[in-house]
Order: sequence, then C-alpha cells, then structure tokens
Amino acid sequence: LLHNWQLKLYRNNEHVQLTQGFQMALSDLNGSKTTDVKKH
Repeated sequence: LLHNWQLKLYRNNEHVQLTQGFQMALSDLNGSKTTDVKKH
C-alpha cells in the first residue's frame, strides 16, 4: 500500500508526464504546420 505522500507524488508525476506528452504533441502539430507551409 502506498503512503499518502507517495500517492500524491505518483499522481503529480503522472500529471507531469501527461502535460509533457501534450506539449510535445502540440509542438509536433505546430512543426508539421510550419513544414507544410514551407513545402507549399
């Protein structure tokens, strides 16, 4: 069983990973948009 602070830490870490993945997806989108514009 996880202690309360460990659970908070785990949830916080999970949230950070989610936001990082979201930011990476966003930058990928922006990157593909700019490359598409450059191609045309």
